[in-house]
Amino acid sequence: PPHAPPIAYLAIIFLAGANAFTPASPIPLPNAIAGLRAEKSRCNASNAAIIGALAPDASFAYFRSVDSAPTSPPTAAAAASASPSEKKILVAYQGVPGAYSEAAALEAYPTCEPRPCEQFEDAFESTEQFSTDRAVLPFENSLGGSIHRNYDLVLTHRLHIVGEVYFKVRHCLLALPGQEKSALTRALSHPQALSQCDGYLTRLGVVKEEFDDTAGAAAHIQREGLFGHAAIASRRAAELYGMHVYDEDIQDDESNVTRFLALAREPLPPREG
Repeated sequence: PPHAPPIAYLAIIFLAGANAFTPASPIPLPNAIAGLRAEKSRCNASNAAIIGALAPDASFAYFRSVDSAPTSPPTAAAAASASPSEKKILVAYQGVPGAYSEAAALEAYPTCEPRPCEQFEDAFESTEQFSTDRAVLPFENSLGGSIHRNYDLVLTHRLHIVGEVYFKVRHCLLALPGQEKSALTRALSHPQALSQCDGYLTRLGVVKEEFDDTAGAAAHIQREGLFGHAAIASRRAAELYGMHVYDEDIQDDESNVTRFLALAREPLPPREG
């Protein structure tokens, strides 16, 4: 597939899981490929159940630890708990407050303190250098495919995959309050968000303008007082930056789910039995 990273990369990512991975101890490629095929089959079935459960009126996300596969289709309650050891931990994410990555971090660790990072590399380094306890970062989107850069970063940083979050992306049209929707002429957001809302934005008749981050676009419009400009971002971004929500769920495809991985310095303990 055009979005798929090299098979060796995926094999290492899937099989590393709760195990240590360092360049000094690579997985033999034939074993990795065989393991990937089995893991891909299992993940496809699991992902289908997860995405199917995230209906338009369902909870935003589903979180699980990689050392225990769910035994039944996920529900909203499956993402609701965190162990005492997870309380008040610091979790790095890429973006600014109100970003979807922040929401995914809070779904994974509801009592955590999210720490924004400007770049993906900053989030990896923050956890690796003990500034934060976890990093929660996107790796795949059901519409946009794989985020190759983050696969590369897993191979160059000594972090371990300890969980995954399936997050349903629900885009909103945000703008400064006190204006009619018909007065909006430009829409700012991350290129992927603009692409995912292309049909809606075309019907609205606005010019699409790329920005580094969805929530960052909302913050920029609020900071600069840009009337006539809209942002494609989350409802939380609207609340944080004093924006009005003109429309919700404006993405063209309802099956818009992003898979995030939770990363830590220490691997999960091996399963017994």
